[in-house]
Amino acid sequence: LWGSLLCTEATTSGFGAAAEASIQNHDVDYEPGSRHGFSVADAFIGGGLKWTFLKVRGQQRAGALVKALEQALDRGLLAERALYVVNAGLWHLLCTTQHAQCLQEAHARAHGVECDCLDPMYGEHLARLFTVLQRANGPVVWRYTTAVHPQLFPERMGPVDRRKFRGFTDLNVRRLNKIADTLIKEDFPTQVTARRDAYNFTLQRGAGGHIKGDARHLASGALGSLVGLLFLEDACDYGRLARGLVGRWWQDW
Repeated sequence: LWGSLLCTEATTSGFGAAAEASIQNHDVDYEPGSRHGFSVADAFIGGGLKWTFLKVRGQQRAGALVKALEQALDRGLLAERALYVVNAGLWHLLCTTQHAQCLQEAHARAHGVECDCLDPMYGEHLARLFTVLQRANGPVVWRYTTAVHPQLFPERMGPVDRRKFRGFTDLNVRRLNKIADTLIKEDFPTQVTARRDAYNFTLQRGAGGHIKGDARHLASGALGSLVGLLFLEDACDYGRLARGLVGRWWQDW
């Protein structure tokens, strides 16, 4: 979504030459020579607006985002007042032997899914992420995890990948969103606002709206529509709010 805001033309990949040239990357290694770390990418587009993206090397899990966000704040990389749009969760549904996240198959079948792959640490890591976000210099919006469409995976998808992604069901996505909802309502009602429209929009998109053979990534046309829904309609009000020019918060969604 961040990248799509920088697109200068409809492309299947990349941001377009003009946007690519405007991006400034700040790479941080946790230790010298380590492959573990994160990047802060800045781009200026849309009347001088500054868009910043925090990306963890590897899977964008809530626990990894906690460490990256703490480091970025400590190093002054996110010092400017801004609107924070945050999400983490989909990669917590991966079924892998390394993380041993699959529960008993009988329990999974009782819930109508092949494998109950939700990472049991997701709620705890998410609570820590929200705690760190209280240091953010600006309002925080939590975006619901988007819907998935496993029927769009390639027919010849290998058995290892089928096992890895078998937790990518909308039932499990709704469980992720419910955990975030509960945390926000009970512990972070004034610091974080939930934005629910991303899930509903992506749930209604079928094969025509997604990249071929991909269960979760929208094609350029649908992505452009989602960006308009999530960001462009709100950019002025959110931007004014981030600068302290709006005295109230809209919660009518």
